[in-house]
Amino acid sequence: MTTTVLAGLLIALLLVSALWDLRHREIPDACSLGLLLLAAASVVSGHLPWSAALLGFAACFLLGLFLFWLGAWGGGDAKLAAAIGAALGFPGVLPALFFAALAGGVLAAIAGLRGQREVAYGPAFAAGVVMALVVR
Repeated sequence: MTTTVLAGLLIALLLVSALWDLRHREIPDACSLGLLLLAAASVVSGHLPWSAALLGFAACFLLGLFLFWLGAWGGGDAKLAAAIGAALGFPGVLPALFFAALAGGVLAAIAGLRGQREVAYGPAFAAGVVMALVVR
């Protein structure tokens, strides 16, 4: 698979996750599983070293577990973060997490102005990954 095809599939899965999260306040496991399969395809095709995928998965899994434990993220957010970590690899996932945090902050500010207490983080993940892919 070409890098463009892999990036397009990544963005498509994240778009589905983001839209589903906005509407239903949950992220389907199928989207996270699809990202893990995409990560496996990236490794098999030679676009991503297996060590980078594994390290990205582990780092984002631990981050997601910690934020889930704090109550900041839901379980779907944590699973999606781990899958994104595997798909982008380490350290490639770091800019995506940075931009996702920025986008999440903007979404939280908008939600706060509207009087909402919870924010769907799936759209922030999608925006963060797309911004990270653009600045690569």
